[in-house]
Amino acid sequence: MTIRTVEKITHVDNPRNRYHGIDPDGYATNWTADSIGTRVVLDTDWNEYQVWMYIDGTRYPNGDYYASDKEDALGTAHGIRNGWNLIN
Repeated sequence: MTIRTVEKITHVDNPRNRYHGIDPDGYATNWTADSIGTRVVLDTDWNEYQVWMYIDGTRYPNGDYYASDKEDALGTAHGIRNGWNLIN
């Protein structure tokens, strides 16, 4: 798999406290997360854009988003960081 960074990891305070934290095993919990982050990458093997989600600095693969369009991926990453899209 060849991954190219399109947008570096960007962390923000949990917007409107919409996202839950994750436990050490990567499962969502009932407590509120402190921060949310996203990273947009291009998987050149699949020619697919991916939005990788981070909760409290830990990668949360269940929150990842996949798109064939760069603008879709960047818009979704922005939406996640602003609490517009709940992917979890």
